[in-house]
Amino acid sequence: MGTAHVSSSVTAGRHCLVQYGATVGHDTMMASCVTVFPGANVSGSVVLGEGRRWAAARVLQGRFVGAGAFVGAGAVVTKDVAEGVVVVGNPARELLR
Repeated sequence: MGTAHVSSSVTAGRHCLVQYGATVGHDTMMASCVTVFPGANVSGSVVLGEGRRWAAARVLQGRFVGAGAFVGAGAVVTKDVAEGVVVVGNPARELLR
């Protein structure tokens, strides 16, 4: 999978983790305790709320993912994701709240 790549102007809160093979695009804002799992791709200008987890998924540019949300493996986030929900699929849709 290789190394993680974090682009320019990314803001990360405390205890954030970007694992191997993951990418975080320009101007993304990550709140505290965000984990970007291996192979995940966060496009530019994305906002990731506190405690958000992400499993080998894709988030398109300019999206918001709320605090405590979980994006399932292989999901493609094309719309904003509310706090505390689980989204899966392509395009990502709500599975659990």
